[in-house]
Amino acid sequence: MVITRRDTLRTLDSPFVTIGIGIAILLNAAIIGLETYPALLAQWSVAISFPLGTLLDRISIGFVVLFILEIATRCWAQGREYPRDPWNLFDVLVLGATVFGEASYFSALRVLRVLRLLGLVSRSGRLRLMVWVIMRAFSGCSAIMLLILIILYVFAVVGYSLYGASNPDLFGNLHVAMYTLFNVAANYHLDEVVSAVAVYHPTVYWFLLPYFLLMSFVILNLFTGIIVYFLTELSFEEIQSGRRQNALNFESSETGPKSTSAMLAGELRAMREEIALLRAELFRREH
Repeated sequence: MVITRRDTLRTLDSPFVTIGIGIAILLNAAIIGLETYPALLAQWSVAISFPLGTLLDRISIGFVVLFILEIATRCWAQGREYPRDPWNLFDVLVLGATVFGEASYFSALRVLRVLRLLGLVSRSGRLRLMVWVIMRAFSGCSAIMLLILIILYVFAVVGYSLYGASNPDLFGNLHVAMYTLFNVAANYHLDEVVSAVAVYHPTVYWFLLPYFLLMSFVILNLFTGIIVYFLTELSFEEIQSGRRQNALNFESSETGPKSTSAMLAGELRAMREEIALLRAELFRREH
């Protein structure tokens, strides 16, 4: 029996394999999380009389081998179409970073192993759809981010001029003042900053309240509005299935990879056949 590329790709995209790889990613993430409790691992190692840390390292390497085999098989199955899918390139990038994390001579990069958890994004249609929405939203937020930066800069300079001498820990220079004002808007630290500055400047309310109202209730809420706007472009079926047409090739094909030109050619042939049938019907009725 000859195994074709299309059969291999259909197997890789089957729910059984997709769920299995997802479970492997979650188990690998759980192992990485366990390694942050060295005292607990030491107690368990003593209890079972076996170095549990060594076992977890070997299991983690086994997961890496599994992920490498999955990507290599998918690359063979898709052929030249493989690098055209941005999610495939994302998987290769994440796996490459985590392989460096496993290498003993790159111990400082060991933390990169946690990036394997991002592999769930490329294997879940709903997560891919949410990433598409966020990317679309950020592409429309450039003007808002520039406006936020301008407002932060203006208020930081004014805050430094008014309160820098008395409160250097909050407004001692430009970047400290910008950080303070960002915390006021994003983390709602208004009371803490007002309490510290009001000791020397009781009128600080007239400076921080307009800034807080402008940033927290107007500017930052625009981000939420833009994301909601792009979500309204999706139908309920698209959200449930995790598929979005023309969304940067984020959805997978069930019948194998097809180029855009081939799909367009097929649609044109179908349209021509329909037009020919209509012409024949009109000619028959006229005669």
